[in-house]
Order: sequence, then structure tokens, then C-alpha cells
Amino acid sequence: MLFADGVINEIAGRYGKTPAEVILRWHVQEGFSTIPGSRNEAHIRQNITVLNFTLSDADMEMIRGLDGEKRFYTGTFESSQRFLEWKPED
Repeated sequence: MLFADGVINEIAGRYGKTPAEVILRWHVQEGFSTIPGSRNEAHIRQNITVLNFTLSDADMEMIRGLDGEKRFYTGTFESSQRFLEWKPED
């Protein structure tokens, strides 16, 4: 899993951030749309902190180098149908 990747964890350690924060920040700096989600209040707060730091150009390159052309979300259309019934209070 990407959260356990050595490069991601090395970068996270240098910035005092979690792997999730580093991954989200990388997406933001690359200009990708990100829609992080969580029901955990602490994780929601962490998601906001990705705007409070910037990854160096070298760190951005290291993360780009991880591209193994593999998907990290492998859900199917059918498995995603459960979200049609989801309500915010769930």
C-alpha cells in the first residue's frame, strides 16, 4: 500500500507529516483534483493541513518516480453503487 512506501514515509518523517498528508500535498502541488474523505475528525483536520507546507522539487521528483502504473483504487462500478445510498449522517 502506498501509505507504507519507504519513499513516502521518509518524506513524511522529514516534514513531520503523515504519509497521507504527503500524498495529498503531492496531488495539490501537481495540480490534481483531490477529494479526500474521512469520518474521523482528526483525519479531516489533517487533510486541511496539506495547505500549510510545500514539498521540495526533489521530493516531488521522488514521488513521481514511484509511478508503477498501478491503480490504488481497484473498485468496480458495481461495488461503488453502495455509495448511492450513503447519507452524511451515516
